[in-house]
Amino acid sequence: CKSHKGRIISMRLTRDALISIPLQPSSKDDLLWTASFAFPVQGKFGFHVLWNGCEEAVNAPFTSLLAQPLTFGVPTANATSSAGSKELTMVQSKTPLSIFPPGFWLSKEHSLFADHKDAIKSDYLWMTQEKMTGAISTLYQAQSSLGASTVVQEGNPGVKPDSFRGLSNYEVVCWVGTQNPASLSRETFLSMRAQVAPSQRPFKFHYNRITDLANPETSMTEKRTNRKCKQIWVMMDDTDEDSALSMQLSQTDYKKHVINFLKGLASCMHDETWSVWMFTVNTNSTKMCHSPTLPKTHHHPCNDALFDIFDEDKFKDYGLPKNVRLVDNTDITNPAPTSAADVAATIAMRIFALISLQVDTWRAAGQIGKVDGLHRGGKVENDAADDCHF
Repeated sequence: CKSHKGRIISMRLTRDALISIPLQPSSKDDLLWTASFAFPVQGKFGFHVLWNGCEEAVNAPFTSLLAQPLTFGVPTANATSSAGSKELTMVQSKTPLSIFPPGFWLSKEHSLFADHKDAIKSDYLWMTQEKMTGAISTLYQAQSSLGASTVVQEGNPGVKPDSFRGLSNYEVVCWVGTQNPASLSRETFLSMRAQVAPSQRPFKFHYNRITDLANPETSMTEKRTNRKCKQIWVMMDDTDEDSALSMQLSQTDYKKHVINFLKGLASCMHDETWSVWMFTVNTNSTKMCHSPTLPKTHHHPCNDALFDIFDEDKFKDYGLPKNVRLVDNTDITNPAPTSAADVAATIAMRIFALISLQVDTWRAAGQIGKVDGLHRGGKVENDAADDCHF
């Protein structure tokens, strides 16, 4: 497959847990790839090898190369691959800027969920290994056009309902990006809002669609809302829902346009306590980030570009301010469960956590947004972004 620019083979373990096998090229001609991984729990596992074809135009889901998955058992919770248990953290924390602890998709058949099976709508639930305590405190149910799903608070540390309730009506949160995942992420988030904090009103959570990353100023649907946002989630995937999306960019062009777009959004956030968060892509599309120039990894080439942008040693060179950050969700999306609703719900829970953290930070600094502006340190400041590019 010399001409293919995307990932050809994907490998993962299934059954009692979904575990990524992160293939990395170990030879210049890409003929030899190796991987290290660890087993987070004891149980039975199936080994899946997935193939994505050689054709340039392939844009289909991975398909299994095995008629039946190879199965085997891991007798103890401490059993690991030959690389040792330390490799688990290395595998799950993909970049130095990862902000969430390592986790994995655990089957609902696991004994941890025995008392809650009737309420669980998902086949797999996201868990952090440190929260495998044997007790589930809170189940959240999500519903969107993707379907129904269940998430557990133990798998999403940082979600603080009391802090989320404290978000004021003038601290607007915005999703910016393509129909899927940005709009669907907001839809899923709002479906859980009443469970986390029923007093929070949905009008303060906006969606601004973009259809052309190379020309964002002309393709945004509601540009004026960006001037009101205090937190922005940027999600850009090339999907069937956005068939007219002008996203068929090379990896080099994608990287350039993302940097310019983030700079434009940052111009709307003139206070350094307001933030822009770029999310990794969830797609397997081979249209986005074609002709990669960065070293190949098991990640989508667009995510390789994002990791390069947010690399600690390079970030300042790209001229991005400190309040522009990355949310690395590749631990959730590779491998992902069959249901896209489960992925969307888990990412929505991370957004609840980020909002909670931001509200805590604002209040600790004596800061709150009100109708007449930004209140901080006993003073009222103008919160208008007059130089906003969008």
